[in-house]
This record gives sequence, C-alpha cells and structure tokens, in this order.
Amino acid sequence: MEMSEISKPDLVDVLQQEGIKINRNNFALCPFHGDKSPSLKVFPDSQKFHCFGCGTHGDVIDFIMRYRGISFKESLAYFGMEGKPTPEILERREGAKRKKEFRSFLERWRRKYTNAMIDRLRELERLDATIRGDPTMNGDEPWEGVELTSEIPQLEWKIELLQSGDLSTMIDIYEDFVR
Repeated sequence: MEMSEISKPDLVDVLQQEGIKINRNNFALCPFHGDKSPSLKVFPDSQKFHCFGCGTHGDVIDFIMRYRGISFKESLAYFGMEGKPTPEILERREGAKRKKEFRSFLERWRRKYTNAMIDRLRELERLDATIRGDPTMNGDEPWEGVELTSEIPQLEWKIELLQSGDLSTMIDIYEDFVR
C-alpha cells in the first residue's frame, strides 16, 4: 500500500511536537547526528525532509521510524493510522490490475502475431525470389503469385510497428486484427 493513499499527519506539526524547532527558513538541528548549525531542511509543500549533514531524508513516517527507532507498522500505530484502503483506493488498484493484465495479454499477442507475420514474410520473400527467377513459372501467363508478393511492404511495416513496442500502436493493430 502506498502511503500517499493514506492521510498522513503534517510533517512540520510532528517535528514541533517532538520538540524540534524549525526556523523561518524551514531549517532545524538534525536529531540524527551531532548538529551544531541547522542542516535539516523541511519542505512543507511536499511534506519531505532532507539533512544536508548526514543525508537522512524522507517523509513524516520515515522521520518517526528513525527518530523513535520503531518499525513502519509501529509508526502507523504511533499516528493512529489503520492503514486500511478506502473504496476509491481499492477501485484504483483494481483498475491498475486490469490494465496490467491487459498489457500482459497484449504483449503475448504482439509476440505471437509478430512471429506469425515474420513467418509469412519469409514465405512471401521465398515466393518473390522464385517469381523473379521464372516469372511465368513454366506457364504461358505470369504467375498469380505476383499478387501475393505485393503484401510484403505492408507486412514489413506492421512488423516494424509491432516491434517498436508502442502501446497505442499495438492497440490499433490489435483492433484491426480482431475486426
């Protein structure tokens, strides 16, 4: 579960409750190392912090975990956060899961369809080489196989598009395929 999906306490409020004084430039003495001048920068807009002295950084959960020496789960309990997702979050997750499954299906289809087109292209190229060697194929009229070889440029183009891996292009080609 992403923490951004749960309403977290304000970082500035938590730091002040823990006795950490933040100056007007949003700097404070870092409690994680022997700080003599403020090196812990608090970013109220993004609810993040970073110490330029020791490199410690994170959000309010990371701060309490490190400051209190507790686990992630304990830090959630410390803030009284249940950590249960809302119906909207569950719906978003389900949508993301369906999207991932569709992409996986589309990728499997792309590989199979591309391989089938490559096989067809090779077959047509062999046919084209045969026709170029004997256009009448030992008959009186030019062989009707010439029409088949006109498919080669389109196959080459579709193979190239599918191998590019562009999702919207794959969807367009798939939609054409199933029509």
